Amino acid sequence: MSWDRGEPKSILVTRLRFTGDVILSTPLLSALARRYPGASVDYLCEEPHDQVLWGNPHLREIIAIPPSASLKETMSLGRRLRGRYDWILDLFSNPRSAWITALSGARLRAGRTQGPRALAYNHRPSLAEGLPATAHHLGFLESLAGPQRLDPPRIFLSGQEKEQGARLLADRGLGRNGIAILVGASQPIKEWPLENFVRLAALLRMGGRFEPIFIGQPGKRDALDRVRHLSHSQLVILPEMALRELAGVLANLRGLVSADGGVMHMAVALGLPTLAIFGPSDPGIWFPYADQKHAELLVRNAHCRPCHLRDCPDRFCLEDISPESAAEALARLLERA
Repeated sequence: MSWDRGEPKSILVTRLRFTGDVILSTPLLSALARRYPGASVDYLCEEPHDQVLWGNPHLREIIAIPPSASLKETMSLGRRLRGRYDWILDLFSNPRSAWITALSGARLRAGRTQGPRALAYNHRPSLAEGLPATAHHLGFLESLAGPQRLDPPRIFLSGQEKEQGARLLADRGLGRNGIAILVGASQPIKEWPLENFVRLAALLRMGGRFEPIFIGQPGKRDALDRVRHLSHSQLVILPEMALRELAGVLANLRGLVSADGGVMHMAVALGLPTLAIFGPSDPGIWFPYADQKHAELLVRNAHCRPCHLRDCPDRFCLEDISPESAAEALARLLERA
């Protein structure tokens, strides 16, 4: 069914955080462009997650706010946005985005939450539980305009950004046979053991076809220091990079091995063959790539998945995934992709 208050001329989409979640909302942007080609679409999120939206042809403006913004600053932003938008689709619906949505005065304010925050919204999409994240976001539009085509997530890089990534690799004597290995994760409970990453790198080097290149989650340099300590051979370890710089590097590699996290989604959105090692996360929600030939999921059955623990005394869901099985899965992926 269509919303009965007229088609929008201006739309604000907001998913304040995190990097992976913002990437998973990009199919909604292409669907909005198809359904309402005359509407201007803007996006509001926190820094640095806005970087994955740069160059997106479906957006007029990206509004990036610091994650440390105070309540006063948040309310000031909401008032500045007053009257600018016909629709606001608040995909996150946390306290900060609810304040901004309520103060904007948009005639349609869509969000999903419970309790007093729900008063910020006059449209609450009814969505099934456990939907893939991409389908969940698209459901905001489908609740207003009926079924829509679901595109894969995408990130858009310029030729210059790709060339800069190629130069960074060439300066270190690396070509296009590099396999990025992302150690760490956004949450420690999602991390594959570092010893397994080191063993996987050794297997790749022994094979002779690929050069393992270690990268780390932003702000978690200590994981790379431990990798260096655990290894008895010379390793390629790249310095910490901003998201766009990292994307330019990934665009020049053969593949990525990663735990669940934002960089994993970034690689898939760039079209890079990506092996994702999942532990406690629900792949049905957070790995919506079953139809993508360049994305492979490596996961073990676990009766307790998904769990919402911050720490686990028995991380068998990750520790039972061997480096040898990861190397085999990566070989299958690269051959297919």
